[in-house]
Amino acid sequence: MLIRVIRGKKMKINQSIRIIFRNKTYSLLNIAGLAVGIACAILILLWVEDEATYNDFPKKKQLYALYQNQVYSGEIYTIMIAPNPLAAVLNEETPGIKNVTRYRSNNKSLFTLNDKMLYETGSYADSSIFGMLDIEFLQGDATTAFDAAYPLIITEDMALKFFGTDNPIGQTLKKDNGQEYEVTAVVKNPKSNSDFRFSWLIPFQQLVKERIANGWQEAETAWGTNWMSCYVELDKSADVNRINSQIKDLLKQKKNDPDEPATLFLYPVAKLKLYGEFKDGYPTGTGYVRYVRLFFLIAVVILIIACINFMNLSTARSQKRVLEVGVRKTFGAKRFRLVRQFMSESGIITLLALLIALMLVAVVLPQFNILVGKQLTPGLNNPVRWLGLLGIGVISCLAAGSYPAFFLSSFPPIDVLRKLKTKSGAGVVRLREGLVVFQFAVSLTLIICATFVYMQVQHTKNRSLGMDVEQVIMAEANRDIWEHFEPLKQELAATGVVENVGLSSQTMLNMSTNMGNWNWRGKPDNVDPLVFNTHVTDGLFETLQITLFDGRNFNRSIDANNPNIIINKTFADLMGEEGHVGGQIENSGQSATIIGIINDYVFNDIYSTAQRPTIFLLGEEGRNLFIRLKPGNIQTALQKVEAVMKQISPNHPFEYRFMDEQFNTMFKSTLLVGKLAGLFAGLAIFISCLGLFGLTAFAAEQRTREIGIRKVLGASVLNIVELLGRNFMVLIGISFVIAIPLAWWIISEWLQNYEYRIGISWRVFAGCGLLVIIIALLTVGWQAIKAATANPVKAISSSE
Repeated sequence: MLIRVIRGKKMKINQSIRIIFRNKTYSLLNIAGLAVGIACAILILLWVEDEATYNDFPKKKQLYALYQNQVYSGEIYTIMIAPNPLAAVLNEETPGIKNVTRYRSNNKSLFTLNDKMLYETGSYADSSIFGMLDIEFLQGDATTAFDAAYPLIITEDMALKFFGTDNPIGQTLKKDNGQEYEVTAVVKNPKSNSDFRFSWLIPFQQLVKERIANGWQEAETAWGTNWMSCYVELDKSADVNRINSQIKDLLKQKKNDPDEPATLFLYPVAKLKLYGEFKDGYPTGTGYVRYVRLFFLIAVVILIIACINFMNLSTARSQKRVLEVGVRKTFGAKRFRLVRQFMSESGIITLLALLIALMLVAVVLPQFNILVGKQLTPGLNNPVRWLGLLGIGVISCLAAGSYPAFFLSSFPPIDVLRKLKTKSGAGVVRLREGLVVFQFAVSLTLIICATFVYMQVQHTKNRSLGMDVEQVIMAEANRDIWEHFEPLKQELAATGVVENVGLSSQTMLNMSTNMGNWNWRGKPDNVDPLVFNTHVTDGLFETLQITLFDGRNFNRSIDANNPNIIINKTFADLMGEEGHVGGQIENSGQSATIIGIINDYVFNDIYSTAQRPTIFLLGEEGRNLFIRLKPGNIQTALQKVEAVMKQISPNHPFEYRFMDEQFNTMFKSTLLVGKLAGLFAGLAIFISCLGLFGLTAFAAEQRTREIGIRKVLGASVLNIVELLGRNFMVLIGISFVIAIPLAWWIISEWLQNYEYRIGISWRVFAGCGLLVIIIALLTVGWQAIKAATANPVKAISSSE
């Protein structure tokens, strides 16, 4: 009995497969369109999942970051920053807080083992971070990992680089050609989609000791200097709102300053990226999540477009199967059995499409990872992923197959057998046309939006920055370079390939602030600006081609022992009458003289039109070395520069990056959105054209006799192409009319996020519309020309 049932099922499946592939063209178009749509959806959903699980730690519900709301000239700035003593106070004096860790990330240090020298980026933290983030120790013990005099925890990747398969525990690595650090533990590589990425961990107190040893005696006790991040873990029963009310004025209490404007609050670590925007001291409830939602919507829309192809082609081919339906109904077949038959055919097509989609994902995923800068994997060993794939398959099968199934099974048997036209025919045609309009309207909207995103990025890239980042390389500076900076400049100049050299304590494109109070004569009481500052050498402005508005540049022989400064034009304007060469500015009781004013240049927010007040001080211990190369052979120039760098600093590898590449990273998120939108817009057009190709082929097949008669009567190929393509071009024209206002509204809203932005040009809409029309014409024209060039005698005789 069981064998008979199995044989029966197998026969039904074989019968369904034969029916599906009765017409290979339509079957392959169905499978191809659905496979591409499912593959696109899978890729987008993998990216969405990675972004949605950012900072997704086991204790994420208890993990919070400490923020400050600081007020400058009436404007509130929300910053994740803290003074050193605050961590201990939070841990000891605030009920509900279970653990606190100080944290300073993105510290790039040179580690040396014998002849092996590598730069590795790591973090300083307290031992409480082990439990807060559930860091997995592969070797060593979390309870004793920070007990050594100079302990060092490294990741498995860093351990492999330095020690290979040897046991690293107890061995030492020299940090920055100075102190030897003992490897006390090896931990699992941190997850890539989090704010806690590191290759090494060193106790935060070690950093405090280094600051004190370097002359900053108040590093441990200063309440007025913010120089770290602070993260807390709450008790499971703790009320974060109550804790926020307790710590809000904590700085005012500890500084014993009733006029202290800065306030504190905790914000969930899990929301830092997706909901990390603040306005007037409060979260806006949005952030990067807008892009995650956008691409989730795009995934759904592309899947819908693929399903529409299936529906259109299935309903278009319905007349080929109405006789089968009529006969089966006449012999007693119930509608449910017919629906089940057609849904099973849809299920087989969906299964084939899903398998092909998985193969497509496996092939393109490495390139997709390069595009999005991630390490996404299909993760098919994860049961949740299989449930997701099953969900995509079921949704696709139901969305694509349900309407054709119910449509085909609804034909009255008497009308079918009498070859009468079904009453629903006109309605089905209108629905099919509406779906084609939807497909192309969505695709055209995506193309228009992607074009505007690209134009916005290019518009900003090409703006006047106030400095020139081309032909400039950036490298890590170290003590050898600081102590031999003048000889370095001379040696580099002697190579004949270097134009200028300079040092800065900041990268110039991204700058941090100084929290001290700056005062000058005539300063209004309501003016307390947030001031950016950096230490530079006398050659930096020439290297970056930042021009002087007034005064002079730094001169080491004159300014080394004098409190002289250079300010930018924005700060000079803010200072009013005192903002001139020779003006005085005071900070913490010390006065400085303005010797120069530079023209403003763009940094931090590349899309902003306003600039921030900035102060430059003379200093030769900047961590960033800038070298402007002369025009010529870049590789030859780099080889000569590397030779000089090895001569000056033999114990440090020469690692560099081009400043224009650093500049391009400032557009990373926006550029990614544009690339993804463009990519999936193109794929949406491709899927839509597959359907259009099939519908054109069906139209030509249905009108074979008519085309043959028209040709006999003298119709040209162009006349036939016009006959078959006219209706589809009208539909695409309608989709263009729908897409224009939709895309206009989306782009108008999106551009409001940028102060420095492009205008909305009608040429973009016209160009994108023309592109889609040309693609559609080529698609329709291929089938139309094929039908128009067929032998009219055969066409007439075959259709009789």
